[in-house]
Amino acid sequence: MRDVKTVSVEALERLWDHTTLGSVAVEARLDHADAVVRRSAVEALGYLEERAAPHAGALVARLEDADTEVRLGVVEAMGCLGEQAAPYAGAIAARLEDADAGVRRAAVDTLGSLGEAVEPYAGAIAARLADGDAEVRRAALWELGRLGEHAVPYAVAFAEQLEDANAGVRCAAVVALENLGRQAAPHAGAIAARLEDAHADVRRSAVEALGSLGEHAAPRAGAIAARLEDAHADVRRSAVEALGSLGRHAAPHAGAIVARLEDAHAGVRTSAVEALGRLGQHAAPHAGDIGARLEHADANVRRSAVAALGRLGEHAAPHAGAIAARLEHADINVRRAAVDLSAGSMQRHMPSPLQRLGRNMPINVRRLTVELDEECGAHVTLDARVVAAPLNIFDESPHAGAIAARLEHADANVRRAAVDALRRLGEHAAPHVGAIAARLEHAVSIVRWAAVEALRGLGEHAAPHAGAIAARLEDADADVREAAVNALGRLGEHAAPHAGAIVARLEDVDVAVRWAAVEALKSLGEHTMPHAGAIAAQLEHADAEVRALAVEALGSLAEHAAPYAVALLEQLEDADAEVRVAGVDALGSLGEHAAPYAGAIAARLEDADAVVREAAVHTLGSLGEHAAPHAGAIAARLEHADADVRRSAVEALGSLGLHAAPHAGAIVARLEDTDAGVRVAAEQALEFTF
Repeated sequence: MRDVKTVSVEALERLWDHTTLGSVAVEARLDHADAVVRRSAVEALGYLEERAAPHAGALVARLEDADTEVRLGVVEAMGCLGEQAAPYAGAIAARLEDADAGVRRAAVDTLGSLGEAVEPYAGAIAARLADGDAEVRRAALWELGRLGEHAVPYAVAFAEQLEDANAGVRCAAVVALENLGRQAAPHAGAIAARLEDAHADVRRSAVEALGSLGEHAAPRAGAIAARLEDAHADVRRSAVEALGSLGRHAAPHAGAIVARLEDAHAGVRTSAVEALGRLGQHAAPHAGDIGARLEHADANVRRSAVAALGRLGEHAAPHAGAIAARLEHADINVRRAAVDLSAGSMQRHMPSPLQRLGRNMPINVRRLTVELDEECGAHVTLDARVVAAPLNIFDESPHAGAIAARLEHADANVRRAAVDALRRLGEHAAPHVGAIAARLEHAVSIVRWAAVEALRGLGEHAAPHAGAIAARLEDADADVREAAVNALGRLGEHAAPHAGAIVARLEDVDVAVRWAAVEALKSLGEHTMPHAGAIAAQLEHADAEVRALAVEALGSLAEHAAPYAVALLEQLEDADAEVRVAGVDALGSLGEHAAPYAGAIAARLEDADAVVREAAVHTLGSLGEHAAPHAGAIAARLEHADADVRRSAVEALGSLGLHAAPHAGAIVARLEDTDAGVRVAAEQALEFTF
């Protein structure tokens, strides 16, 4: 029966989340006379992981405990602390010399968990490569290998472990060398020797390591190819993949890779097809073998075959028909591969009209589901009910009418897809603009959205339907409202009668719609002028974002907004930084009409917000000589902590011409600025101003 003291420690382990006193009580047990209690206390603190950091010192004191299990538990508990154990790395490293192999192994593992703090102890860990315990040697190889380039000095020692009697050590040695990347190239021969290792894991690791060396492993291509006949499928697959990474150096072994197309293991077959594809033109003599896999029973093999043929260029031309047939495949990945290939190197070899097939058909995301029949000249069956085709087939618009006919289809999905298809046809859908506009009243919001977007793509062809589009500004769906705003913005002067309705969208509940309204008003230019007063009224809105949008909309009117200059000036004192930024920018757009307000703009150079300060510097720069009285204030920004502010200050001074002469020295000093953009601005200011 366990004693009460041990049971009490174990009980405290279960109370961590319910008491703050538990860990303190457990720490007191670390000095108990009974080793069993000490072990339980160490284990209990170990459960705390990073929360045990306050007790790290007490734990470390037990690294010298006479009981092996206590020392082991402490080392493992310290490993749970992660980088918080870094201050105790030296004490942990001392356990690398512990009499017990388990403690030594745990010390290696714990040091490895310390991140960069382990680097000073890399030599001590490397010394464990000569340890009498195989698990310690393996752990040392694993942790050193994780150091990457910092482990390069130990590459020779790693290579020596390739001859270790223990398979786990040999495997770890191969992986450690692989982690060195190209730095392991001098040891490629020693790694290649492991290709004949009695243990399959070692052979597989050796193949993978050589594959990671790229051209440095080229002289070993034959030895890698020999592993294509390995008894273990994982080794064969790794060999196929490694040869695929060698490019032209693996060309002599393309035939051996082809033989793996009939491998008993599906993963090997798929990898073989992919490897042949990676060989590109070097696999051209085997195009027929790859093409034959288009009919393979394994969908992964078929997909890989399509992709592999895509890398063979003209050599795959005889298989264009078979690739086109894959467009009807039930497996979505096979279809995707066929689409990509048909739009790429094989495009001109595809049977008409599939030669127009494009990459922009997202089969797996948003398939075009228009019922197309022989009238359209092409059909690709994607499921039992709906027929679909890639949109680029219709680029030259011979089938727009067939698609438009589906706008009246009984199936809502077909109607929706038809609208979407016409949307993507752009101006090719112009003859059907009326039919598209009729969809603006559809009950399904995505159909209305697609109809608006289609009309936007038609540009001026949609002008007669501007009113119908404007009606969608009140749509219940925010996406539809945003699309309507964008469409009207595209219509330019044709949307002028609806500028007021666009202005109203500045208060839309959806932020995307509000921003779209600003952009649309910018595109309407002077046609917005009759509504400038309504926009200015929004400057008093309770919502800061609406105020900022209104300021920006007025700013888009440029000099036409001069009558509202005073109202814009008031925004420089707004409580919201975005409004102040917009106000500074808007005044800058007024040109010379902003000259009387240069002082107020200069006052923003002391704004609490860095973006406002930068905007003020930039705007003063746009005022040219009108900002001359404020040259000193601008020059003061040359020492600002924000590089963007400094750059804007340099540019602003550069725009002042000779008025900036007193500050030429300060600009020269910016040639040594830590920011490249500031240095370039200083060079330009000095070159073009003085």
